[in-house]
Amino acid sequence: MGTWIARATGFLGGSGGSDSSQIDYALQAIHQGGLIPHGPGSGLSRNAMPVAYADMIYAFIIEEWGALLGGLGLVLLYLILFSRAIRVGTRCPRNFGGLLSIGLGLMLTLQALVNMGVAVRLLPMTGQPLPLVSMGGTSIVFTCVALGMILSVSRSLTDPEAAAPLDSGGNRHARPLEPSTS
Repeated sequence: MGTWIARATGFLGGSGGSDSSQIDYALQAIHQGGLIPHGPGSGLSRNAMPVAYADMIYAFIIEEWGALLGGLGLVLLYLILFSRAIRVGTRCPRNFGGLLSIGLGLMLTLQALVNMGVAVRLLPMTGQPLPLVSMGGTSIVFTCVALGMILSVSRSLTDPEAAAPLDSGGNRHARPLEPSTS
């Protein structure tokens, strides 16, 4: 609880004892990045900051790829992921699959937006990794599980047999077709 209070107090400008060097390095990286890309491997700020590939990677993407291509491009990719999850969720005939797809898409997008907000100092430090970008063991496992669940719901839209329940022998049986009345 003390860490939360120190981070919030430090974010609001007080003397909470929170180390803001990570945010300072991130803001320096964003400033040096500019609008147009300089190219991969051209950033120098990441050499000064310990563990630059974890929580503050968004700032270093902007430093190397620029604010337009790197910054806005990454935001756009996460919004496309969320729109696709919504599309899968709204087309799903079952409520659970639809809510699962939309909820997991929202979770991944909000986590990305929180990480980006921390890197540009809109939010206090949280320690949230950037999904599919930051280096992290547990985060990448759960992100991949979430994407797998969204893909499973998507597969049930195009392959009804994949969504059919298993019988006692472990075989999938599609629902029988209704007889035509013509």
